[in-house]
Amino acid sequence: MTRRSSLSGVRWRKVTRDVWLHKARTTLVVLAIVMGIVGAGAVLDAWSLLRIATREGYLATNPPSATLRVVADSALLAGVRAMPAIRAASARRTVTARVRTTTGWHTALIFSGSDLDARDVGRIEGVSGAWPPADGTVTIEKSSVEFSGVAPGDSVELQL
Repeated sequence: MTRRSSLSGVRWRKVTRDVWLHKARTTLVVLAIVMGIVGAGAVLDAWSLLRIATREGYLATNPPSATLRVVADSALLAGVRAMPAIRAASARRTVTARVRTTTGWHTALIFSGSDLDARDVGRIEGVSGAWPPADGTVTIEKSSVEFSGVAPGDSVELQL
């Protein structure tokens, strides 16, 4: 027998003896490793599902590939839409405002446009209430509803 294989046998005997003498500690280490692997797998699985759902939801809105901030009129918009390289174009007005709700003042980004149902870029969809919203009403994006503390039908004060 060579010296190398002799040392290997001694190592395995020591490992076996340590595992046998410290059963509780060995069990805890094995359980910690298993729980770590299961936890990491669960996080990666949830992240993968969330990533797919988020991407599909985002792409369903037909998001813009570019946003230009210009003073535009209907003639400019028609000219842009006539360009062969442009698949779709829309115009909207964006202003920053303050909104007062039951939880206090919040900063809000207000988007306005004509004919929300005919939008071909950045489509939005109503979840509750009348759609499209009537004049003099606002629609709150669903991820902001809980933050704002506003329920459908509540009144808010806007300060531009």
